[in-house]
Amino acid sequence: MMALFDQAGEWILVTALIGIAIFIGHKFHRRQQVLREHRMAKISTDELKDMMDGGQPVKIIDVRNLLSRETDPESIPGAIHLLFEEIDHRKDELPRDHEVILYCTCPNDISSARTALKLKQHGIQRVRPLEGGLDAWRERRYPTERIDLPRL
Repeated sequence: MMALFDQAGEWILVTALIGIAIFIGHKFHRRQQVLREHRMAKISTDELKDMMDGGQPVKIIDVRNLLSRETDPESIPGAIHLLFEEIDHRKDELPRDHEVILYCTCPNDISSARTALKLKQHGIQRVRPLEGGLDAWRERRYPTERIDLPRL
């Protein structure tokens, strides 16, 4: 009986490891797919700063989650906050006649790219992630403003 249990335990472990590897592979593939779709559609910090300084109409959106905003309460001046989960309800607040720039602080701007895809599905075509996000903006020493977070 113990030998049978030992054999079954090994198979369960192997099956679990294969399942985990497939899950990680799928997530990695999906992430690369999203990045590939938006590789050419990013805007640099210098381009955004020039647009802002030139008075061009641009809507800047902070797509960081609430925890990220709480631990790092700074934003690009004039940015509004929009969670991915809110897009379906708030898409009408976004302009369709000028640029919409998204930023986050995650590696490879994945949250911005994911949000841009969703906005494009809702017909907002002039949307681009900020290359390097808020971190790149600060590296250039461009101005930021402190976020007033709601108190719970």
